[in-house]
Amino acid sequence: MSGREMSTDRDSRTECDQRDTSLAAGSTGLLTIDDLTADEEFGAIISAINTAMDEFVQNLYGEPASLYEAARHLLVAGGKRLRSLIVLLATQAVGGDIEDALPFAVAMELVQTASLLHDDVIDDDVLRRGVETAHRKFGTRIAILAGDLLVAEAMSLIGERATPELLAMIGKAGIMLCEGEASDLLMEITDSESVSVRRYLAMAERKTASLLRVAAGVGAVVGGGTTEQRDALMEYARKIGLAFQIRDDVLNLTSTPDVTGKSVLSDLKWKTSNYVVIHCLEHCSQPVREECLRALGSNSYEDVLRVLEESGSIAHANEVAWRLAREAKAVLRGADLQKKHLLERLADFVVLRAH
Repeated sequence: MSGREMSTDRDSRTECDQRDTSLAAGSTGLLTIDDLTADEEFGAIISAINTAMDEFVQNLYGEPASLYEAARHLLVAGGKRLRSLIVLLATQAVGGDIEDALPFAVAMELVQTASLLHDDVIDDDVLRRGVETAHRKFGTRIAILAGDLLVAEAMSLIGERATPELLAMIGKAGIMLCEGEASDLLMEITDSESVSVRRYLAMAERKTASLLRVAAGVGAVVGGGTTEQRDALMEYARKIGLAFQIRDDVLNLTSTPDVTGKSVLSDLKWKTSNYVVIHCLEHCSQPVREECLRALGSNSYEDVLRVLEESGSIAHANEVAWRLAREAKAVLRGADLQKKHLLERLADFVVLRAH
């Protein structure tokens, strides 16, 4: 079967998945966090998160003032609140009170934002969450320290509330996140000796899925869930974490800064790991692979995108993200959990999101 025929087949299956999704999409078929907020149940949870985040930011002051201004910079800009959402949805799913979990939800947002501050320094990105990146606005050294400050603030926030089990879970997630970031940094997409889909997924498990997985585990523990409930929620979050990263890679290639609120084509610019590119280089014919490498080597991004589209690798990446979302929802169906429909909708959002 040719690449074009494979692409057509995969596209048709993706369209079926989109018709079956439990969260109605707009006319473009894509979703933003505003679409979740418009849902009454999601809206109440997101409102609780935003209120807690606003209260935290209002008290995030100290000396030197520029350090704290840099720390507030991305927090004020917003974000998808995915990690904090998973904390609260997991707490709710095991019958717990989301008020008890809010400090942990805020802490997860702080850790995630800290990683973005550092990631932007590494990639020298210019745009994040629709605003200028912190290192461009405040300088690299202050941005790095601002990230460190947010990690310390997260630990302080949960220190008096967390059990040793919860602290260990969060600490382990932080370790895995750093390992994943380092693996990503060291993965040169044009180096066939160090790059493969298998290695990419191992990296994504640590870089992206680990924090989402632990967010679900923390929410389940705070809510008083059983071991079985916690394990199911963590596996659900692991799968949507992988789907989230793959969707991110697709958007990095196919979207625009005004839609995503951050830099695009950076994976091609820096030759860093991207599921679509890696799949093409590993699975396509030798002539297609060589064409892709030539375009990458000459920074001919339009040619790279054309090859990725024609090879079916973009369609394949979308299909894999949808498969992971379906598997995540299948985990929920076999578990003793409340309000599963909200977790299912979140899984749909991860692969239908516009940014």
